[in-house]
Amino acid sequence: MFKLSQKTIVIVAVGLALAGFGITSDMRTRAELQAVRTEIRTVQAEGRAERQALRKDGQDERQTFRGEGRAAREAFEEEIARLVREQSRPDSTAAATATAVTSTGGTALADGHGKLKLALVPKAMNNPFFDLARDGCYKAQAEEADIECVYIGPGEHTELEQLQIVQNLISQGVDGIAVAPSNAPAMAKVLKAAGAAGIPVMTWDADVLEEDKGVRATYVGTKNYDIGVNLAKIAQSLQPDGGSVCLQTGGAAAANHNERLQGIRDTLGGMSGTTPPGNKLAGENGWTEIDACPLITDDDGNKAVQGLTDILAANPDLAAYISTGASTQWYDNAYRQVVAPYQVVAPYKGKMGSGALSIIAADTLPMQMEQLKDGLSNGQVGQRPFEMGYKSMFILRDWVKEMAVDDPIYTRLDVCTMDNANTCLDQ
Repeated sequence: MFKLSQKTIVIVAVGLALAGFGITSDMRTRAELQAVRTEIRTVQAEGRAERQALRKDGQDERQTFRGEGRAAREAFEEEIARLVREQSRPDSTAAATATAVTSTGGTALADGHGKLKLALVPKAMNNPFFDLARDGCYKAQAEEADIECVYIGPGEHTELEQLQIVQNLISQGVDGIAVAPSNAPAMAKVLKAAGAAGIPVMTWDADVLEEDKGVRATYVGTKNYDIGVNLAKIAQSLQPDGGSVCLQTGGAAAANHNERLQGIRDTLGGMSGTTPPGNKLAGENGWTEIDACPLITDDDGNKAVQGLTDILAANPDLAAYISTGASTQWYDNAYRQVVAPYQVVAPYKGKMGSGALSIIAADTLPMQMEQLKDGLSNGQVGQRPFEMGYKSMFILRDWVKEMAVDDPIYTRLDVCTMDNANTCLDQ
């Protein structure tokens, strides 16, 4: 940004003042006017040069960013290819790594009692949503003498670590694998290796891409597009004329989150015939996505809360903030308290109550339902993670026994608002 010099400001101000008071023209000499014109031309030239420099800097930064992105993608794809190659060598480093993961995780895969070792792999083990799926998995183990639930996943949302864990399970020769892919196309490549090894695989919570569905037996979980549709319907009921909206999502390559984004955008914008993650809203039916969104959080609660904090502070006229996952609300105190740097929802509760702002999120975890009942959320669309974990064990067992299984197998949704918060989960 360029500025007029102090000299120019003084000259222009004096000239305007003289003109305003009707002072005679002999006090506004041609020399003074010429000085003003010269100074303005100089400033304009400096401004043009500065704008050109800024454009060049921006182009250089974008070029560097693209180059780094290409390099990162190539490195990631090469690592996937390496993992798949190592599957053909059971005595390889991958097998040794598998043993290490098992011993440190405290899960002994060998049992010698005829149990089927069936693995349930979440996106992250620090996610309360997946804790419920774990509980369902262990319930199946407690009920059935021939099922051993092997619950293992990355400590936090890390795509490459999840791929390595599945590779390790293949090397160990488990009897079946149910995985919630963090990176759908990358996981499909690893699941092909499982099929080649004769290990049944299925997906839950998140599926692989449409073109890769042949690598797994079935998918069990939510119809993710419908989560987006129902999130959008809550927003429409609260803001029928639309407004500015920020969409928050999980992993950029997670098929389930992209399908939810598509459902939100199609419903708010009245669109059809799109593909995940849908078309960014640009005024359709009155809805416009702000430039800073969608926010990608990688299912990281800290990143999600900080993102919400920043968006609300920078966009006082925001009409709706819609999250395709629960990460924004996991840390209950951070979400509630008016304490820096988490001054998130409480200061906006008045706007939420008046309908000026809506905060709507996927899932109905216990802390989320309490937030809804306390007026700190306008709506929740819940899934059935316990049921996903529980059913996955039985589906894998049926597949191992060469029994037919349906594809897909959808679990129910719960649509909760402040009006039905006390009863929506009982229906």
